[in-house]
Amino acid sequence: MREKGKGTLEFIGLCVLVVAVTKWMPAQAAEPPGIPPEIVAEYLHAIIQAERILYSTHVVECLQDLEITEASEE
Repeated sequence: MREKGKGTLEFIGLCVLVVAVTKWMPAQAAEPPGIPPEIVAEYLHAIIQAERILYSTHVVECLQDLEITEASEE
């Protein structure tokens, strides 16, 4: 009977020690993995802008040369 009580006290002591150590340890703020949202937004904006330039150069200008349509910036 005495051995059982000693094991319980050791377990409680171990739990208190673990809680104390984890409470006193400084919290380290880890950076989230991946690319920051601001950079992703810049990448997407650059891609969309490049697509617009290519479309206007290759499609709209060719249609104007063939006199199929007339482009304006209105």
